[in-house]
Amino acid sequence: MKDRAVWVVDANTIHVQIGTHREKPRDIGVNAPEILPAVRGGQHGGEQASAINRRLVAPHAVRLELDLAHRDSW
Repeated sequence: MKDRAVWVVDANTIHVQIGTHREKPRDIGVNAPEILPAVRGGQHGGEQASAINRRLVAPHAVRLELDLAHRDSW
């Protein structure tokens, strides 16, 4: 079964279905504006950047590659 992007969180984070579980990988090297709850306000361009990411990956098959560290340290 191919890994499939099933949800776009924002411009640099997606949810990917891998077999029976989901992962939440972040794009490496992508510094995109954040989308925050409306009460806190988001960064300019956050919604537009997320819309571009949705068009690029959801609901397409994706190939994940690990960085030197497999997980973020935080």
